[in-house]
Parts: sequence; C-alpha cells; structure tokens
Amino acid sequence: MSDIIAALSLVNDFLRDWNGLIIGITGIVISLIVFFYTRKKDKLNSLFEVFKYLNEDRHREARRVLYTQDNPKISPKDKVLSSHIILGFDAIAMDYPLVRVCEDIVRDDLNHMGLMLKRKLVPENEFLDRYSSTVLRCKEKLKYNIEKRRKVRSYRDYVKNIDYLFIKAQKYMEKYKQNTTED
Repeated sequence: MSDIIAALSLVNDFLRDWNGLIIGITGIVISLIVFFYTRKKDKLNSLFEVFKYLNEDRHREARRVLYTQDNPKISPKDKVLSSHIILGFDAIAMDYPLVRVCEDIVRDDLNHMGLMLKRKLVPENEFLDRYSSTVLRCKEKLKYNIEKRRKVRSYRDYVKNIDYLFIKAQKYMEKYKQNTTED
C-alpha cells in the first residue's frame, strides 16, 4: 500500500511541476507578444510624429524655399515676405539670409530623420515610401552647404546621419520607385 501511495505522490509531484512549466512558458510567450506588439505600436507612433513634424508649415516652407531658390519665375520679394511670415520671423530677423535659415532647418530635419532611421526608431520602408524623393531632392540642394560646413569646421562627421539617410533613400528609390516627385 505504501508503494502505491509513493507512486501517486510521484505522479502528483510530476504533474505539479509540469503545470508550473506550462504556466511559465505561457507567461513568457504572452510577454513576448506584448513586447513586440508594443514595440511596433511605438514605431508607428514615432512615424506619425515624424510625419506631423515634417508637415508643419515651417518645415514645408523651408523645403519650398530650398527648392525654389534658383527659380527665376518667382520674384525674390514674394519669396522673402511670405516665407518670413510662414517661418515665424519678426521684423528684426528680416535681414538674416532666408536661404541659409531654410538650409539649416532642412539639413537639421534630415539629419534627425537619418538618426531615427539608423536607430530604428521609425519604420524605414514606411518613412522612405513617403519621403525618399523629398530627401534626394534636398540632397541636391544641400550638398554644397554640407560640404562647406564640414570643411569650415574641419569635421567630416558633421551631420553624418544625413549621409546615412541619403544612402537609404537612394537605395529605396532604385529598388521601389522610378522618377517620382513628392512634397
């Protein structure tokens, strides 16, 4: 009789340990699902914030000034006055070179976006799907500005994340898009 009780005790211990293992594994699986879901949700929230930021009037206007700075069809007076209003300059700042301010804004925006892509804080394909041609368009307008700043500062890594963004945008365009314009 004691052998039967001992056997039942072993079976009971085995089942108790097995239930603990199943509960532990289930807990880990649920934790992983929640972790990955939350991470994806956070990335999408970051992407929406980036889109909101880049679509603010001030940032869109800075890109517009950059794109149209060499356009002879737009009078310089019209460019300056409307842009100063949209960019939020007061009368005191009216003498500051508008194109330089806009280059600074766009360059810093793109450098931050490059860092966010590099650190995987935003989904790369979703960002590049919307902004790859904008990034490459800005690259052409900013390349002299960036090289000049790097040379003056004797600092090759100045806004280095922008280079990462330019490379990613170029690869994305080659892979997925052909001759499209955005913005």
